Amino acid sequence: MGSQAYCRELTGFVQQQYPQGKSDLYAAFMLRNLEFSQVGCPVGMITIPTWMFISSFAELRDWLLNNAVVDTFIHNGRGVWGSDFGSCSFVIINHRLPEQKGIYRRLFDRQGSVADAEVIRDRFFTFRTIL
Repeated sequence: MGSQAYCRELTGFVQQQYPQGKSDLYAAFMLRNLEFSQVGCPVGMITIPTWMFISSFAELRDWLLNNAVVDTFIHNGRGVWGSDFGSCSFVIINHRLPEQKGIYRRLFDRQGSVADAEVIRDRFFTFRTIL
């Protein structure tokens, strides 16, 4: 749910408790899930990928880079879950580990393209790290 659809109470709550995730409720849940986990423990999620690109999520990206580690990340693209708008799957570790390097993969060639399951599987098992 985008912030434009929040009721007044939800707007106030999210802005007070999860200001870096205020742009969308799923972003606030990302931060809440990290609060639920113990320091150094992983949290796995599947979300839409808008938080990676849109400027309204810049505070969330900054917070993640300074307070956590994106350990593994797969930019699924469209079609992995059937008819969808695109998704990303990732594991975030609830602790800043400056020396840790993550593993990142993209399962599509062109933004918006949809590949069949065999092509997606081949891309997953072909090690292509995005740095």
